[in-house]
Amino acid sequence: MPTARGLRKASTRSSVPAGPSGRTGHEQSLLEGLLDVMEYSTCVVNSDGDIVATNQAWRQASSGAGGRGLPVAGPYLDIWAPAGCDNHLVAEEISVGLELLLSGESDTFNLDYSFASGDTERWISLRITPLHEISGAVLSHVDISAATLSARAMSHQSLHDPLTQLPNRDLLRDRLRQALAWSDRTGLPVVVAFLSLDGFGRVNERLGHSAGDELLQAVSGRWLALMRSGDTLARFAGDEFVAVWPGIESVDEGEAFVHNLFEALGRPFALNGSSVAVSASIGVAVSVPSQSPDDLLQAADAAMAEAKSRGPGHITLHSDALREGIHLRLRTEVELREALKHDELVLHYQPVVDLTRGVTTGVEALVRWRRADGLRMPDTFIPAAEASGLIVPMGVWVLQEACRQGALWRGEGLDLDVAVNLSARQVTDPDVVSTIQDALRRSGLPPQRLMIEVTESTVMEDADAAEVALRAIAALGVAVAIDDFGTGYSSLVYLKRYDLHALKVDRSFVAGMGINAEDDAIVASIVNLAGAVGAVCIAEGVETQEQHAALLALGCDYAQGFRFGRPVPAEWLGQALADCARVLATPLR
Repeated sequence: MPTARGLRKASTRSSVPAGPSGRTGHEQSLLEGLLDVMEYSTCVVNSDGDIVATNQAWRQASSGAGGRGLPVAGPYLDIWAPAGCDNHLVAEEISVGLELLLSGESDTFNLDYSFASGDTERWISLRITPLHEISGAVLSHVDISAATLSARAMSHQSLHDPLTQLPNRDLLRDRLRQALAWSDRTGLPVVVAFLSLDGFGRVNERLGHSAGDELLQAVSGRWLALMRSGDTLARFAGDEFVAVWPGIESVDEGEAFVHNLFEALGRPFALNGSSVAVSASIGVAVSVPSQSPDDLLQAADAAMAEAKSRGPGHITLHSDALREGIHLRLRTEVELREALKHDELVLHYQPVVDLTRGVTTGVEALVRWRRADGLRMPDTFIPAAEASGLIVPMGVWVLQEACRQGALWRGEGLDLDVAVNLSARQVTDPDVVSTIQDALRRSGLPPQRLMIEVTESTVMEDADAAEVALRAIAALGVAVAIDDFGTGYSSLVYLKRYDLHALKVDRSFVAGMGINAEDDAIVASIVNLAGAVGAVCIAEGVETQEQHAALLALGCDYAQGFRFGRPVPAEWLGQALADCARVLATPLR
């Protein structure tokens, strides 16, 4: 072992050395007796660094350690390495610290170090205290292995996901911070992939949560096997994972890493005796100089959301346009929070007509955002509300206001059905049924006068959860309608599971009637399908007399659209209904 600053030197002393000041045998015994009071292995060295006294704990350690024990005499630094640790850097640090202390240039020296003892790892806390009166020092060696290993276990637990043992989001951010700092120094970008399993909720519902946990472990195992040393795979939340690749030298290299993760899910997983196939929606972002970890994660998350919106099994790369969209969404979110506080939201109502009887039977409530520069339409703020979770409190307000207005009209002799849209987050909100009950109770609107509309994609996103929620809503006496029918990933099997009142034909099919034979066929099929499952059919986006006539000929029950009236504030509805009545009274060509 290397010598540091000349302190370590061969000893010419006997195996039973004299005390630091030529102490007698009686004095030596007295000193060692005092040291024996100390619980931990302790020795005294003289000004040359030679051991001149030891305590009982030291002597016990030296007698039964199989040649790796602690000798009772000799130069301390020559003894230290055989005592366990052979780390030259640690040895150098102790050598320098001891010399400074014995020369009077330092008053204390503390060092915690580790070494291997057989198959286990031990940790020692070395404390050196000077003895100025006799030009020496006391060195105590406290075994802190148990406390250190316990602290390390607690640290691991706090920074790792308990199910997959992958880094959690806190450790992920720390790793990403280091990767970005390294990227700024080298100029090589960091690639981040945000991964979300498609249809994971259905696995939990069909096979149980234990199978869902097993799937997460199996997926993380496949992905982890593809990561390089220095890469990071973390579990972010639920079925969401994040992969980080620092030092990417080419676009092709980054694409290869992402596609490897994607293709790793190509083989089905064996769960509880079932073969389960899963895919992932993946969003990818590449770092830019001086970017923060949260910004990069947010970019990858936004790309993942875009990928998921395209359907299962898509990969989307974050772009400048997407980045601008994020900033706009964040600004909108901040402003929307203020809008909820200051009652800037307002409902407009569009007439829904009974085509056979030629009368208005209800209205659909549509939210608007009243701003100083005019009204904002839902497509400008609903995505931000969905992403931020504001859609839930907004939905509560819409329900309460629509029910209040419906009850007010009813008190004025205008008995109309009121339709309200629910988002995917609202449908899966555990309080959705109690929220509807509360709105009905507060307003006094009969449940039979309220219709809840959910989009087909919302229902198909988690069919089992949607079934539970929609059946509970229908049990209240509230009508349930599937909105934008025909545009999602529909399955006729699922339609039999819901207690549906209506299917609403998407406006895109209505717009093509009389122009596109396929659209004519689709609308006719939906009208027939609604009748087959015991529901009524409502056509959206009806704008022309020709569409009106064609729907009536097909046997479509209800319709709404600009032909019958645009959405208007509650105070204008009377005039809108009068205008609609004149349209309905006009004979069709």
